[in-house]
Amino acid sequence: SNAQSLDKLYGRNVTISVDVKSVSLLNNTTASLRFSTTTRRENSSTTDNWVAVVKFRYTTTPIKNEWRFDNPLGFQVVEYRRDQESAPTAGSAQ
Repeated sequence: SNAQSLDKLYGRNVTISVDVKSVSLLNNTTASLRFSTTTRRENSSTTDNWVAVVKFRYTTTPIKNEWRFDNPLGFQVVEYRRDQESAPTAGSAQ
């Protein structure tokens, strides 16, 4: 129902794949992630590089058994910030 949701914006002919480059734990509840997204349309593709800071926790709240197959440790992201990475990529001119 959200007009800004990705499925409404892109439709069925666009796919976005994610490639995680690195994960660095900053402390027991925060991690820094470097990743890229590749957006593929019918005749083109675009790759963007990102860095994110993610705050997380592991819940001890009982959950449905069928959910345990998807998330057996109860991992939950409670907050995140994603910014486009500005560092040059390998092989680019400086």
